[in-house]
Amino acid sequence: MYHVKARKRKLVDGRYSWYLDQHINGIRKTLWLGIYTVDPKTPLDRIRNKEAMELIQRIILERQRYFIQNNHGLEERVKSNENFIDYLKRFIESRKLSDVRMYISLMNRLIAFKGSSSLYCFEIDDAFLEKFKSYLDDELNGSTPYNYLKKFRKVLKEATKDKLFRTTPGQNFVNTKKKSKEKDVLTLEEINLLKSTECSNNHVKSAFLFSCFTGFRFCDIYDLRWKNIKNDRIELMQNKTQEKVEIPLNGKIKELIGKRKHDDLKVFQLPSHTACLRALRNWVEKAGIDKHITFHCGRHSFGTNLVGNGVDIVTTSRLMGHTSLRYTNGYVRINERLKQNAIDQLTFSL
Repeated sequence: MYHVKARKRKLVDGRYSWYLDQHINGIRKTLWLGIYTVDPKTPLDRIRNKEAMELIQRIILERQRYFIQNNHGLEERVKSNENFIDYLKRFIESRKLSDVRMYISLMNRLIAFKGSSSLYCFEIDDAFLEKFKSYLDDELNGSTPYNYLKKFRKVLKEATKDKLFRTTPGQNFVNTKKKSKEKDVLTLEEINLLKSTECSNNHVKSAFLFSCFTGFRFCDIYDLRWKNIKNDRIELMQNKTQEKVEIPLNGKIKELIGKRKHDDLKVFQLPSHTACLRALRNWVEKAGIDKHITFHCGRHSFGTNLVGNGVDIVTTSRLMGHTSLRYTNGYVRINERLKQNAIDQLTFSL
């Protein structure tokens, strides 16, 4: 015997949190849904409340179907009422993923898109993927939405093997790659101009110039510690790829990092990423450089300037910590474009 009823509890912030009160063969079980409604004050509130109640009814129907199949000898082929977010957490924890940060970010994006840490498997279909893609395209730039969806579909395939879906969702969904906006790069002359220009935060100044001379990403610079600097070399396991990269120290880099401190201390004492960007943009503007410069432009400038100064593609790839020459080829193309632009700007007089 199975009976289920949706109930709500009022929270201190005025919202209502919904749960299922289930009676299974005389035993009472409570299931928190992670679904909220409010006392409607606007048309949008009423729409969201309606969507929430429709979802609750779908969950109740799935629960009833599950009970009938398991108690009348029918094969339960899928566990479609399982929380996909919980499955994704187990997927991340149980596998040695080289790009684990990408999967964690995917999970956080799904939670943000859903507005809840509850995403039931039966909610995921082609339409869900289309809406999620639109959300990612609005929130993120370049190929990042494409890469998130590629990871998402990989997990969906594994979840299908684990009987969470009858067939893998999104078989008719086309994951198109958003055209990346080419990032601005700095010439060596512009980098030297920045070096001679005052910045409101000297730690940000040193860290960005360090990126221009080493190619390290912001996340790696933020976490860089003195123990990573040994025998006139920087040895670091990259956060993004988990690939080891080694950069020899030169006079400019030594000047930027300053006097050695305790191994466990950070090399750069940086504020938040947002504060770093604010200081960087003001500094670039003060230097009179009319380019949209972010911290990642330091890495792109490093790669482009290596190629532009005759460093071969294999050496450039190693210094950048790339996992494939395919990524390094992008800097060759950028360098060729810059050369062409320089030629096109020349004027000749007879």
